[in-house]
Amino acid sequence: MIRPACSHRLLRMLEGRILGVRVQVDFLFVALTALVLLTDPQGYTLVALLACLIHELGHLVMFLLTGYTPRALILELTGIRLVKPEQALSPVREALVQSAGSLTNFGMFALLMGLGNGSMELTQQNLFAATHLLLGIFHLLPLKSLDGGKLLALASFRICGARWSERICAGADLLTTLGLLGMAAYMFLSGQQSLTLLIFSSGLVTNLLARLRPWGRCPQTSAKGAWPPLDSRLF
Repeated sequence: MIRPACSHRLLRMLEGRILGVRVQVDFLFVALTALVLLTDPQGYTLVALLACLIHELGHLVMFLLTGYTPRALILELTGIRLVKPEQALSPVREALVQSAGSLTNFGMFALLMGLGNGSMELTQQNLFAATHLLLGIFHLLPLKSLDGGKLLALASFRICGARWSERICAGADLLTTLGLLGMAAYMFLSGQQSLTLLIFSSGLVTNLLARLRPWGRCPQTSAKGAWPPLDSRLF
């Protein structure tokens, strides 16, 4: 997942550089991770975190391959994210970067299943493979904060123009959020309560409240007011 920069200087715990990219670990990320790990003796949270990190590394590698350097890789309360470079990416390169995370997860799924000879037994390796598959699919959902939402914005902007692109993305975001909330409510009523489910549901409610605004107005996401912010070049 790639989002705009957001500064939380007081919450920074560790900071360094990898391949010229600033890496920042926030205190709240460490605290929440420790709390979830303490309530998850099976280690599912650790597996999910590793899959998320590999997902973001896929974005990072594609950034570098397309000639751009992200400003930062940040591990924060809401997850792991890359801060995009200041210069706008061309549409093709933007699509490549946004697709790279899920493609990396799908590649890891294929690799792990291949190493396990396609066995469907419940092993740590198969669990890791399934996590990659689910994470790759989840990030392709058309939520504006996820890779799938950004890919939808890129495609609809090019095909339909700014106003219809915003309406299409807002409608897809709303329907997807409601669907995920319905699934979370069903899991909760079925007795599958967990801290992870609570955090996930809270994020969905926050996303839903943030999206309840007029659809006809395009957000001013760049100096030129373009939605989504795109370079004029195709490549």
